[in-house]
Amino acid sequence: MKKLIIHPFLFAITPVLYFLSVNLEEISIFDTKVLLTGLVAIFFAILLWLVFGLTLKSKEKGAILTSLSLVFFFSYGYIHALIPNFKIPLGITTLGPDKVLFIFGALFLGAVFFGLWRTNKSLNKLTGFSNVVGITLLSILLVKIVPYELSSKEISQPDAEPVNTKQLTTEEKEKLPDIYYIILDRYARADVLKESYGYDNSDFIDYLKSKGFYVASQSYANYPRTWTSLASSLNMKHLTYLKDELGENFQSKLPVYEMLQDYEVWRFLKEMGYKFIHFGDWVSFTSKNRFADENVNYFGLMGDEFLGNFLKNTLVYPIYQKIFPLDEVIRKRHLYKFARLQEMPSVEEPTFVFAHFLIPHEPFVFDKDGNSLTPQQVATRSLAENYLGQVIFVNQKIKEITDTLIAKSKNPPVIIIQSDEGPFPPGWLTDEESGDDWQKQIFENLEAKTAILNAYYLPGVNIDKLLYPSITPVNSFRMIFNQYFGASYNLLPDQIFIPAPGSLYKFIDVTRELRN
Repeated sequence: MKKLIIHPFLFAITPVLYFLSVNLEEISIFDTKVLLTGLVAIFFAILLWLVFGLTLKSKEKGAILTSLSLVFFFSYGYIHALIPNFKIPLGITTLGPDKVLFIFGALFLGAVFFGLWRTNKSLNKLTGFSNVVGITLLSILLVKIVPYELSSKEISQPDAEPVNTKQLTTEEKEKLPDIYYIILDRYARADVLKESYGYDNSDFIDYLKSKGFYVASQSYANYPRTWTSLASSLNMKHLTYLKDELGENFQSKLPVYEMLQDYEVWRFLKEMGYKFIHFGDWVSFTSKNRFADENVNYFGLMGDEFLGNFLKNTLVYPIYQKIFPLDEVIRKRHLYKFARLQEMPSVEEPTFVFAHFLIPHEPFVFDKDGNSLTPQQVATRSLAENYLGQVIFVNQKIKEITDTLIAKSKNPPVIIIQSDEGPFPPGWLTDEESGDDWQKQIFENLEAKTAILNAYYLPGVNIDKLLYPSITPVNSFRMIFNQYFGASYNLLPDQIFIPAPGSLYKFIDVTRELRN
C-alpha cells in the first residue's frame, strides 16, 4: 500500500459512485451515462497526474496533488451548499461564496504544491494512507450499490390483450393520419387554474374547441407523477399489477423507465407502417428513446439529467454557468422543440410523434410574453405568477403549432394535447423542498395534483358521441386505435391512483374521492 499508487483513480471514481448510490432508484451502474462519466473521471485523473508528476518531477508527489485536486473539484458543490450566502464588496468587484471558495481552494492547492515541491521526505506513508482511504470509500459505496443491482427486477408483462385490427387497403394506408401526442408537463385543468391560481383559461380552451378539439373538462391523470402517468398512457393499461410483480417495497423506478422506452403504442403503430419520432426533454426517462427512428432534443453539457445533476456538485458548474447559463439552455431547448414540431408535416411517411415538454413545469424561464426570465427575476415573483406566465406562453406556442399541423399535414392529423400530472399549487412545497412529503401533499389536495388538460383533435370522427368529459389518458390510444385502425380494445375504467406513502408500487384508488 505504501508503494502502490492507486488513490488518484479511487478519488476519481468514488464521486461518480457516490452520486449513483443516492440515485439508485433512477439509474443503474451499467447505464452508458454512468460508465462514460466514470471513464471521463479516470481520464481526467490521469491527465492531472501526468501534468503534476512532470511538473514536480515525481509520480508520487504528482499523485498526492492529483488526489487533493480531485477531492476539491468533485466536492465543490457540497462545500458550497454549506456556506452561507454573502457578498463582500472589494473595490471594483464583489466576493460571493463562489469566489471565496474558489480562492480558498486555489490557495490551499497552491500551498500543497509548494510544500511537495520543496520536500525531499519519503511520501510512502501518505501514499499508503491515501490508498486506504480511497479503498474504504469505494468499499462502502459498493456495499450499497452491489446488493441493489443484484435485487433489480424485470417486469413480466401481463398476457397480451387479444386485439383484432382490420387489414388496411393501399388507399386507406395513404390516408393514415399523422399522430401527435403532445405532453405539457404539469399543465392544470381549467377549473384548477381558476380556483388555485385565479386565472381564467377560457380563451385557450375556446380556441381549441374552435379548431375542432374535444376538451375533456373532467379529466384526471391516472397517476400523479410523470413516469407512472406516461407508462400507463403509452402502454394503455393500469399499473396496479406492478405491486405483485415487483413488491410494494421495491424502490427502483428502472423497470417502469423501460416501459417508457419499449411501449405498446409505438409497437402498434410500427406494425401499421408509422415512423416514430421522439421529442425528449431533460429528464432521463424521456430524454431519448432507443427505439425511435429519430430523436429530437437540445442538450448543452448540463442538458442530461444524470450528467447535469452530477456536474452541479463539481467545480465545472459555476464556470459553465458563467458561459452557458442553464436557464438559457432550457429556453433554447423549448424553443428548438416547438420549432421542430412545426416541421413534422413535411415527413413523407405516416408519423407518430411523442413530444414531452417540461413546461409549464418549473424551472421558470419565460414570462407570459415569451421573454427570458433570469433566476433573479424568478426569485422576486410568486410561484403563481411564474407558473401562470409559462402557461400563457405555452398557450400561444400551442396555438401556433396546432395551426401549422392542421394546415400543412397532407392528411388531417390526430392530435392529443395532454398533461401528465397537475402542478404543485401555491403554498405547497416544491419537489426539492418536500422530499418524500409530496405524497402527503397529494392526499391533502387530490384535485389540484391530478386534474389535467386533456384535449383531442380527431378528424372524421363524431367526437361528441365518441368522447366523454371524464376520459383519462389510459384510454386515449385504445379509443384512437379502435376508431382509426379497426382495433377491438375495450375501454378501461377511468380510475385515478396515487402511491401509498413510502411505496412506489402500492397504489391507492382515489377515484371515488375525486368523482363524488
